[in-house]
Amino acid sequence: MLGSYEQYRTKGDGYSLSGILKTGVKMLLVICLLYIFITSFLVNTYGIHSAAMNPALADGEVVLTAPLVYGAYNRLLGFRFPGFTMPQRGDIVVIEPPYLPRQSFFSELINPFLKFFSFQQIRVVRDPAGNVMNEHIVKRIVGIPGDAIKIERFVVYIKPKGTSEFKTERQITGEMYKIYDEFADHIFPKGWDSGLPFSGYMQEIILGEDEYFVIGDNRLLFSDSRFFGPIKYDAIVSKVILRYWPFEKFGGL
Repeated sequence: MLGSYEQYRTKGDGYSLSGILKTGVKMLLVICLLYIFITSFLVNTYGIHSAAMNPALADGEVVLTAPLVYGAYNRLLGFRFPGFTMPQRGDIVVIEPPYLPRQSFFSELINPFLKFFSFQQIRVVRDPAGNVMNEHIVKRIVGIPGDAIKIERFVVYIKPKGTSEFKTERQITGEMYKIYDEFADHIFPKGWDSGLPFSGYMQEIILGEDEYFVIGDNRLLFSDSRFFGPIKYDAIVSKVILRYWPFEKFGGL
């Protein structure tokens, strides 16, 4: 019996270094895949790195976003999974800007893994000069397919499809978010020419069946649809649902 016991003990290699390493690698791979699934299809976090959404979102704040609301879009497969609703006017969303350079299949494949193992410090999206770019930006939807859109003194006016009257964005959405039209008298000097580029005015456009007009609440910054035009539905990554940092400003958006 003693010999059998000793033989049983020596056969086990569950505590060997190679066994521990194999188990560790497997666990790390499972955690990585779980992270990619959760952040791609369910919920994700996003740090605000500009003043474009002031005063709703300030530089340095962190928000929770939900790809599952609209249905996650997988660029590798070219397929959008079913969501709960379509994007609505007033929604704050994370988008892929249309000026983003097209990434190779390999870059698209390894990017999630690089983000995971580098704690989101390594990014593969770069401009033609080799500079790192933000692959996502946060904006507010003010126009949906079929809307007629125009801008006067930084305020968006919307004529929904099937109607004959323009109304302000806040009349249409019912959202009482603040924009810089409240300070227009201080922004526009005497003799301001509305024909100047980025003057706070935009002529009427009509959105196509798959087009959305997005804009920042800080109307003095122009990295939005006034600059790059309407975006497609597939460019909308997720909906911003709440701010969780700083903690004293925790709450829904």
